[in-house]
Amino acid sequence: MKQKFTLLLLAIALSINVFAQTDKKEITNTFNAYKTTLDSLQLEKSMDYIYPKLYEIVPKEQLVAAFKKTFSDTNLKIKFSNIKLKSISETINFNKVKYALISYSFSMDFTFNEKYSIEQIYTVYQQKYGKNNVQKNDKTRTINIQMDKLFYAINDPKYGDFWRFLEKNVSQKKMLEKLIPKEIIEKL
Repeated sequence: MKQKFTLLLLAIALSINVFAQTDKKEITNTFNAYKTTLDSLQLEKSMDYIYPKLYEIVPKEQLVAAFKKTFSDTNLKIKFSNIKLKSISETINFNKVKYALISYSFSMDFTFNEKYSIEQIYTVYQQKYGKNNVQKNDKTRTINIQMDKLFYAINDPKYGDFWRFLEKNVSQKKMLEKLIPKEIIEKL
């Protein structure tokens, strides 16, 4: 009897581990697909990887229009690079929705034409992102920012069996509380 109980516990532990590994693999694959859309500046396609519940607060069309306006500015060129997934937390199931926290890093290059005062922008970016994370190239009029960010990875069956992302931004805590259960915010 004791041996059967031990085998049962081992089987449960192995199945939990398999599900955790499957979630992490799916999150990684989805993140890599999202990364591809950013690398190639497929802005509308990248919105498919954002947690759809966000669009109940900020319409998707409004976000797409804002991104298009920013990326079509002829006075400014923006490029993403070195997008790297650093870590994925364990998955938490809450009310039939799965959540995980992912850490990632990336680099953004902003190349400005003469219309902009690069020195002022450089100073503002240093204050916002930290002096060690911001470099300036006066010759090319480019500012590079190294960023480390956190995303909630969310698999909500209401929106299909698909992992989507939502930035964990402390400055937007009120909005996050409308989108993510308080219990998850506290745990992740």
